[in-house]
Amino acid sequence: MNKLLKFTMCLAAATLAQVFTGFINDAQAQPKNRSDLNGLLLAHPSNGKVYWIDQGKRRWIAGPNVFDLLFPGRQVQQYIDVELIEEASPLTMENRVVLCKENGHRLNNKAYLLDQGTKRWVAGPKAFERNFVLKAVTPISCPALVSIPDGRPIQ
Repeated sequence: MNKLLKFTMCLAAATLAQVFTGFINDAQAQPKNRSDLNGLLLAHPSNGKVYWIDQGKRRWIAGPNVFDLLFPGRQVQQYIDVELIEEASPLTMENRVVLCKENGHRLNNKAYLLDQGTKRWVAGPKAFERNFVLKAVTPISCPALVSIPDGRPIQ
């Protein structure tokens, strides 16, 4: 009986240690890429920061002026686990959604996000609707747009 009691106590301690380790691992969860959330605007419920999900990473929208410049009228969702999404560079007043309109030009009617010294093509109407609104578009000359290096497309 004494051996059975020792065995049961050891088994209980091992199970408890395993549960506790799982709890600690969950509490220290590492941020993950969440490409399933691309295009969403998410707000942190406790600090109010708003993020745009781009390439599976959260990008802080650095203030209401930046939000109004890039996402006027878009809905923001509260998201409790926003810190569990990988972080990327913030969006600032230097970012713009642009469009050139010059008939016959290869970039005519293509929307781009100016982002960290590059132009990122918004890959079609569905990608545009998922990420931006027409009110956010700033006109740009096609030659000026051509001079900016290409970045990763926005899907």
